[in-house]
Amino acid sequence: MIPGSILVVGLSDVHREGLAIILRGEGYLVTTAPHSQAALRLISEGIRPRLVLLDLMTPVMDGFQFLARRREDASLSATPVILLTEPAGTESAWVDALGADGFIAKPLDVEEVLRIVRTGASDKAISFQHSSARNGSRLPQISGPRLSTPSGLHGRSSAIAGPSLHR
Repeated sequence: MIPGSILVVGLSDVHREGLAIILRGEGYLVTTAPHSQAALRLISEGIRPRLVLLDLMTPVMDGFQFLARRREDASLSATPVILLTEPAGTESAWVDALGADGFIAKPLDVEEVLRIVRTGASDKAISFQHSSARNGSRLPQISGPRLSTPSGLHGRSSAIAGPSLHR
């Protein structure tokens, strides 16, 4: 049984595909896109993710533009979007202002990503997270122990990190 489909948008090629491998290993159907324009194209071609993990800083079309398009599309606005962003202390305000459903601070901690994906890729959790984010409740924040080496892709308690995540 596939617990849910996930669209991973952005990150470096290595980190995006590494995250996809980890999520697939957990049984998720994962589609990846290098940037928001490619993600929107996949969605227009019929991909219907249960959850979008969106890097805000992508080439061609950034995550901000993706979120703007999401607000204009009723079917896409129902899909939860979790931002992948550098910690700045203003993430909750950004999430509210941009209409996203939560955020995960970079560098990404694998166990924490899996925790929120397990919650966000189920039918019950999606409706709860989506409505709570819209009603001003505390939004999910992911943080945890970090490693600064790309080898973190191989360890379950490690972080997905590397120079490409520190733009």
